[in-house]
Amino acid sequence: MSILAGCVTLTEVNSKLHLEVHLASLWGWEKFADQSTLSRTLDALSLKQIDVLRSAVTEIWRNIGQTPKHDWRSYLWLDYDLSPLPCGKQAEGSQKGYCGRKNATGRQLARVSAVRYRETIWSDVFPGNFHTVHCFQPAILATEIALDLAERQRKRTVWRLDGGSGSEEKLRWLLRRNYHVVAKGMNHNRAKSLSRKVLRWDEYRDAKLGEVPGPHDYPQPVRVFVKERRENDKIIHSYYISTLPTASKRLFLQDYDARGAAEVEQFRNDKQGLALAARNKRDFLGQKAYVLLNDLAHNVLADFQHRALKDSPCSDFSSKRIIRDLISIPGYLSFRDEKLEKVSLLSLKQFSEPMQHALLRYISD
Repeated sequence: MSILAGCVTLTEVNSKLHLEVHLASLWGWEKFADQSTLSRTLDALSLKQIDVLRSAVTEIWRNIGQTPKHDWRSYLWLDYDLSPLPCGKQAEGSQKGYCGRKNATGRQLARVSAVRYRETIWSDVFPGNFHTVHCFQPAILATEIALDLAERQRKRTVWRLDGGSGSEEKLRWLLRRNYHVVAKGMNHNRAKSLSRKVLRWDEYRDAKLGEVPGPHDYPQPVRVFVKERRENDKIIHSYYISTLPTASKRLFLQDYDARGAAEVEQFRNDKQGLALAARNKRDFLGQKAYVLLNDLAHNVLADFQHRALKDSPCSDFSSKRIIRDLISIPGYLSFRDEKLEKVSLLSLKQFSEPMQHALLRYISD
């Protein structure tokens, strides 16, 4: 609730939520817990309790999410990546690594997202010196459990991966599990070697694209594309692997470049809109709980956006705008016999009318 109410830190709970006794009564509570109680609860969580929390968050998402109801006649695209969570040196799991700036300390947030549905499938926190490739297999296996993927569904699932995940060993492991991949390779020397085998280069934006024969020892047939671009008067090569029957090199790279939307949906919206980067706990398990609760808030907003804001003037709002301009509109709750009867919003606010229609649609759906 504090995340959806726009609280950047736990200290804001006392001023924004602690006095909202009528809102708390909807859950059968006398009032919301204060900041100190919430902080002590997060610090006291055990690993077993984290697992219980993860199961509860996953079950709620399965009930409200669109991804579990995906129509398997089309491919399900999943994006996996890491993002730094900077924190102080004294925090558990804080290590020097890629944390946004040189010699910074922090942790790493690993996440799997279904960008089409704007939903987070799985997240976890790792020490700051972990890299994308280290968290790869745990992410895949946890996603299989969250989505309960049978083999026929794995054959209709496409993993879109950046260079940090695309080691030969990890890609072969993924293909043996019958997934499709659209991935960037991580071996720069191999990219340079492959570029010398390209027979034809085609222009693509500010780069050139070529294709070379794929290796025959992969668990599945693959196509290999090579990209050549100039940066600071240097020629840089990269290569990509795909198991999809893409019609052309350009269409393949367009599919891969859609990872840009994944970066926004996976991390930037949560760090800005849900203040994920500002919520740091010294305790490692407490930070894991924070991330799980952030995932819950993220998916609740995705459900609200799909069911309530679709085809409305606010349909393209980011999570930051939904919280700031819609959910935070002042209003009153009217009860009769301890049941919510009416929601009244302050009409002077810019988006009061669209929000009123959205709430009616959301409740009646």
